[in-house]
Amino acid sequence: MRVTIWGGSVRTRVRKLDLTLVPDDWPHAREQLRDFARRMREKGTFEWAWAIEPNPKGTGHHLHSVCHGDFIDWRVIRQLWGGRRIWIEEVRSDAIAYTQKCAKAVGYNSKQAMEHLEVNGGRAVHMSRGYLHGLTAKQVLKLIGSGREWTKEIGVTRDIDYAAEVRPKDEV
Repeated sequence: MRVTIWGGSVRTRVRKLDLTLVPDDWPHAREQLRDFARRMREKGTFEWAWAIEPNPKGTGHHLHSVCHGDFIDWRVIRQLWGGRRIWIEEVRSDAIAYTQKCAKAVGYNSKQAMEHLEVNGGRAVHMSRGYLHGLTAKQVLKLIGSGREWTKEIGVTRDIDYAAEVRPKDEV
């Protein structure tokens, strides 16, 4: 979960993207989502972390994701998703909070967790290869534990006080 949160918190253009009418069975859902991601990458850079959830009223499934990459117009995204409803918005100020919401989608009771794993092919969350900005999950965990931050623009780390970023400005 910490790795997923980190991927959406690095200083890049981060968007949340929700897709509706995701197929109910995992093989069909996986096929459609792979095809959707491939078509998105034909339009520009597109990396994402996502998880499928059941609709609250038991009427099917939808997908929550955090993505980064090139700007792609919402009309194009809807067309690539087969005309189904989408919701996309740029996460301007608190990418970490939304990413945490997505990553904590498995924080259910054990019955709900098993259902979540079942509709997601046995994984809590899925990530495209570039979602972690070229780093491996192991490298990200090491950075998180070291108190250093990776800067995408120049590909280096720097010391950072993570606590200072969440303290109110008058306390810093």
